[in-house]
Amino acid sequence: MRRGRPEGVGTVSQSPRHAAPPKPRTGSRAALLAITLTFSLAATAFASTVGFAAPEVAPLADVAGAQPTPQQAVAAGAAHAHADGVTEFVSVVDRSTGAILGQTSNANQQVASESIMKLFLAAYYLVHYGGYAHTPATVLSRLSYMLRYSDDATASAMFTATAIPTIAKRYGLSHTTNATDRVGHWGAARITANDMTRFLYRAAHDSAVGPWLLPVMAKTAAKGSDGFDQYFGLNALSGEHGSKQGWGDDSYWTSQHSAIHSVGYTSRYFVAVLQLSSSYPDPARATATYTATAIQQSVPGPPADGTFVSPPNSGAVYRMAGEAPIYVSSWSAVGGRRAVLELDTARWGVLRAVPRDGTLIRYGLHGPVYKTVGGAPTPTSSTSGSAVVVDPEAIDRAGGTGVWSHLKLSAAAAKCRPYPDVNGLNSACANITWLKGKAITKPADGYYHPRSSVTRGAMAAFLFRLANPGKSQPVCTRRPFPDVPVSSTFCGYIAWVAGHHIAFGYSDGTYRPANAVTRGAMAAYLFRIAGPGHGAKACTSMPFDDVRISDTFCGVITWAKRAGVTYGVGDGSDYGTTQLVTRQAMASFLHRIASL
Repeated sequence: MRRGRPEGVGTVSQSPRHAAPPKPRTGSRAALLAITLTFSLAATAFASTVGFAAPEVAPLADVAGAQPTPQQAVAAGAAHAHADGVTEFVSVVDRSTGAILGQTSNANQQVASESIMKLFLAAYYLVHYGGYAHTPATVLSRLSYMLRYSDDATASAMFTATAIPTIAKRYGLSHTTNATDRVGHWGAARITANDMTRFLYRAAHDSAVGPWLLPVMAKTAAKGSDGFDQYFGLNALSGEHGSKQGWGDDSYWTSQHSAIHSVGYTSRYFVAVLQLSSSYPDPARATATYTATAIQQSVPGPPADGTFVSPPNSGAVYRMAGEAPIYVSSWSAVGGRRAVLELDTARWGVLRAVPRDGTLIRYGLHGPVYKTVGGAPTPTSSTSGSAVVVDPEAIDRAGGTGVWSHLKLSAAAAKCRPYPDVNGLNSACANITWLKGKAITKPADGYYHPRSSVTRGAMAAFLFRLANPGKSQPVCTRRPFPDVPVSSTFCGYIAWVAGHHIAFGYSDGTYRPANAVTRGAMAAYLFRIAGPGHGAKACTSMPFDDVRISDTFCGVITWAKRAGVTYGVGDGSDYGTTQLVTRQAMASFLHRIASL
């Protein structure tokens, strides 16, 4: 193919100005158009005599199987193009996050931009005027026409040497430059596939540019202002899409110099398909469409572990672990609110039902680490910092249904299952089973809520049932404390612990039944119920590293340790006096007291 005059040869203005009226396109693109028409006629005649058929876009399933990932689609497209003598430079990024989802290995190699540069020119003017909302209507009209019809005359009239460097700096396009032979040769401006998808993502999220640019790209015409067929690549897709097309013969520094480019977006992705070949443009148009179609039909792989995701049309939040979604019941369970990636139906459908084997997950922020085997958390000695922090309740409810179905329960852990939210992975499971068997706990909703704090009201009920097996709550005929009415759920229990001097009110005379119980106070309650009428011995030494001799609860904590009622927290060196008592710890305390 004879190399024609460069596509983009324009005047170099030093500042933005209004575009001149469009003029007929000349140069290498006109030469390409003429060659294309000539070859099309010849191909038609040849096909009618010997049955020749132009390359068709194969169904995606024929390319890489049903619903490949973007990277697989890119690889399939590039291989298909290579077979037709076309070299593709491809990049695909997520429209929501900008994350790279697929690229060819040459995605950072420079090629001539041809008319793709017009995107930079349009963005430059929108930024220059302070945003699309402040850009004169006449300028917007010129820019829109230039993009939709890939009009060279408008581009040449509006070109300024500062446009490409300005936009490259604004969006961090490290491999995008003006032409190196001369600045006015805009068709030979240098771009890469990687820079183009970065541009599309960042421009789309630029309030000065994106709200105007993307809708214009969605209106790209089927033919350019010179009659060249633009119906290829992303412009040939169905469904949501937008594109900018480019073609010409300006990549003079590469062995293949004929370019057919298509960049733009689908509902999921920003895409750049840049192509070079040594022959006529028609095979490259077909290969661009093939690759664009494959990418549009692809589905991204599972988000990275640790990513918070939401299924389509749902307020539910999950955290990725081993390519599976693990339900999050509250933000506090995983360290606070985070950004959530909403997945569409197709992408949600590629997630695993349970984490892959060997995935490390941590029980909350500071709990033990488990390794998944067959989707079930199993104890491990690993303390890896790479473990994904998951909601503890997801492990408590492993083997459940619905949102809790993404973790299984091993046969060993399933041997202890007193409640749907308590299993053998819980060190207090046997104690909770005992508590249930003695009817000391009677959760109304059928769940034990092992990590919930014990309130002073619930504590009174636990202690009464421990001391009075099989008996019902005493009838409450008058208020035991000003803030405990006769109608209170725990009135009879609170009256009993107060009457037996097991629990006392605050200095203001109130009981505060909804307040949580600390581990220090619990040691006192347990001492009083184990040895009614006896005072704790004086504290002469520190029972734990965090319990001083002068501490209010030192004596009863010393008793609890010596009696085997408590073993401390963590590695056992501390007691955690001010920590709140959980319902699972309460079960252990009561079982040990009953065994004294």
